[in-house]
Formats: sequence, structure tokens, C-alpha cells
Amino acid sequence: MALGFGIGALGAAGLSQPLRHRIFGLLPLDPVAYVGAIALFTAVMALAALAPARRAMRVNPSDALRHE
Repeated sequence: MALGFGIGALGAAGLSQPLRHRIFGLLPLDPVAYVGAIALFTAVMALAALAPARRAMRVNPSDALRHE
């Protein structure tokens, strides 16, 4: 996840310079926008992982091993 955020931030920083005239009200390297986007994606990933993790916690480990 951290590697993806790092690559994405570098890509966004590189693309922000050619697109700086199209971004109204934001600086091309606005740290608040970058941190906000990372926080939003982190929350979405945590929520996406929550349902499968809760389902997996309900399974008895010995039953899962016997089933395999």
C-alpha cells in the first residue's frame, strides 16, 4: 500500500506541472490535497477489507483446515 501511494504521489507530482493551468484553486504540489487523497484511499481500502476479514474471523480454524 505504501509503495503504491509513493508511486502514485510521484506520478501525480510529475503530471501536476503540465496540468497546472487546469487545476483551479489548488497549487500543483498542494500537500493538503495529497494527504487528503491518501487518507481517503486508505479509508476506502480499510472498509473494503473489513467485510472479508469479519467473515474470516467467524470461521473455526480447525474446520477450515479440515475442509482443505
